[in-house]
Amino acid sequence: MACGTGKTWVAAGAAATLAAHERVLVLVPTLDLLVQTVRAWHRAGRVGGNQLAVCSLAGDRALGDAGVQATMSAP
Repeated sequence: MACGTGKTWVAAGAAATLAAHERVLVLVPTLDLLVQTVRAWHRAGRVGGNQLAVCSLAGDRALGDAGVQATMSAP
């Protein structure tokens, strides 16, 4: 999908339909897109549960405020 066409919203909707109470793995190419995705999924109603980001944003305020734990080590 092209930029600005709603890929994040489509993914949030698909996750809500296909895995409403299951684990969802989301891979994003940039750290900025990770933060954007977390915020958009929360606005779409995907809240609660454990959220873990494996990235170099450990201690990032935006992720922390969204309730996402960040680590540089795979669990």
